[in-house]
Amino acid sequence: MKTKNVIIIVGLFFIVGLIMGQKMSSTNYSNPWNVVDSGGNSLSSTSYTILDALAQSAQGILISGSYELDSGYKVYGEGEGAGIEGVTDTETPTQILTQTITPTMTATLTPSFTATPDYSCGQMYVFGFSGQGDYQLDLNGNSIAAGSFFMPEDGRVTAIAAYVASSSGGQIRFAIYNDTGGIPGTLLGQTNAQAATVGWNKIVLQNPVQLPMGKYWLAAQTSLGGGVRIAYATGGAGDEYSAVYTFGNFPGTFPSGAGGTKQWSMYADYCPVNNYAVNRFEVSGGIAVQLLNSSYMLSYRFEQRGGKTINSIRVYANSVSAPPTYRVGIQADNAGIPSGTYLTSFTFVPAAGWNTVSVPGTTLNDKIKYHIVIQYNNGTIGGSNYANFTGGTSPRNLKVPLDGYYTPESQVLVNLGSGWMERGRMPVFVVGYSDATYAGAPFYTSAANAVNGNGTGGNTTDDRVAAQVFVAPGDFYADRIGAYLYVSPTANTGDNLYYGIYDEAAKVTMTTGTLVMDGTGPLKAEWREAALGNIYYFRSGYTYRIFFYSPNASATTYWRVLSGSCTSGSPYVDLTYNGTVSYCQWSTNGGVTYTNYPTDDIPVRLRICDAPTPTMTVT
Repeated sequence: MKTKNVIIIVGLFFIVGLIMGQKMSSTNYSNPWNVVDSGGNSLSSTSYTILDALAQSAQGILISGSYELDSGYKVYGEGEGAGIEGVTDTETPTQILTQTITPTMTATLTPSFTATPDYSCGQMYVFGFSGQGDYQLDLNGNSIAAGSFFMPEDGRVTAIAAYVASSSGGQIRFAIYNDTGGIPGTLLGQTNAQAATVGWNKIVLQNPVQLPMGKYWLAAQTSLGGGVRIAYATGGAGDEYSAVYTFGNFPGTFPSGAGGTKQWSMYADYCPVNNYAVNRFEVSGGIAVQLLNSSYMLSYRFEQRGGKTINSIRVYANSVSAPPTYRVGIQADNAGIPSGTYLTSFTFVPAAGWNTVSVPGTTLNDKIKYHIVIQYNNGTIGGSNYANFTGGTSPRNLKVPLDGYYTPESQVLVNLGSGWMERGRMPVFVVGYSDATYAGAPFYTSAANAVNGNGTGGNTTDDRVAAQVFVAPGDFYADRIGAYLYVSPTANTGDNLYYGIYDEAAKVTMTTGTLVMDGTGPLKAEWREAALGNIYYFRSGYTYRIFFYSPNASATTYWRVLSGSCTSGSPYVDLTYNGTVSYCQWSTNGGVTYTNYPTDDIPVRLRICDAPTPTMTVT
């Protein structure tokens, strides 16, 4: 997965080259820099290219493990396994990760990186729940309701939105609060009030606020007697906090109130501050949509990349029960929902797993959003005759797994007979083209890779170690490392979670350090990040391994490093992060040997920074 990140390098190439011991190669970046000798004379100028089955009319959501199920939907897979130990694949050559290696960059180099955001922001991301919940509530001018959400990276928050299920002329307003001990605390920013309309209501903040990665509370108020009902789904403990308050400007400190389990249909827009390399496509779980009624439909909305002729569609069914015949095809977009008319389609009787359906060739245009729509066609359908299709993965990260391409149109929609509803998840599909290429998102579930000492503290020969192998997408420097993880069943494992970076070409461990302190890990999947302690250089096309270990962590309470999972074989593994050259690994002997998992990718990231400034000594 190649993330396009611009890196500006200003410095003494002659000296840095000596320190690095290698020459920087060219890539597709073109940021000019100069090379000078010790006297300051220019030597050259070049370019650095561097859902439970609640059979009721009010559709609910139930949390089961790491899965969310819509009403009538069934869970599949394992949300919190003890690793992926049961999978067998080929082993890589023996690697010893316990050696002490001097980092390739010396401590005398001072980072020159400054995290200055680009306020123009061409790629706006979201955090929160960007799906339409099945319940609704009117705050009616006498309370504030807030939802807890995790912002996955540093960013500049510019707007907040909520889904309004109904309104009769009332107003709505939003705010964002920090988290103080698991409840909303200090006001960070708020919007003006505006008239509420049915659908998504987005309001810009009075003053955009730049915030670090972390947990925040998105809050809402609705006016008295305005009939403004905000949608929500059923979440879990700690997802909601509300307090009595009269409609008006938000208070500087959130009033004392009570917690709840509502997952409000609210999200915030933010502009990322940093650039990252490696894999940023997170998967914390999936859902299945049970199409057991002739009026039920499912849509995967996506953006077409490049003008191409589509000739096949692949959709994943978790399970089937004497299913009827369904139809799958492509529909144009009409204000965010399917148009209702197929551009191309064909019928199929689904089997469990991936289903490949050939369709008449139809040209799809570049940068246009389309919908893959699945619906009943003919045959007996009902409680004993149906198929469970994947209903997407969480979180809705707006990226393509293969290369991190920004795709804000990605969304899963369902129609249970009363209109289309956005579900706030990433679609799972693969499309084939006449030129024998493929596109899509093959991860339909996640694996929780165990990281612990196997209950034998002091003996590293049986430690569980998780790793991600990646090929550098270009020459870059990095100063921070992050991973997508959680700890279970409690935050105290008995040891910190450590990281290491291994250079496959040089056969050396570049650096190791602490990623998360014991007792501070999240109990549900979130990003965690730490400083590398120095600036490290990664060379384009070279292979590296980022590994995670915790030698004294308990075998019952331990770290889980998540990975997105798909089916083996082509074209599925070809569409994972960076194709087949980057993949997840797992070790049961402390990292001496690893088993490869080409179907999985661990979300890991390295923050890109400027080249270090050498320390000059005048003699």
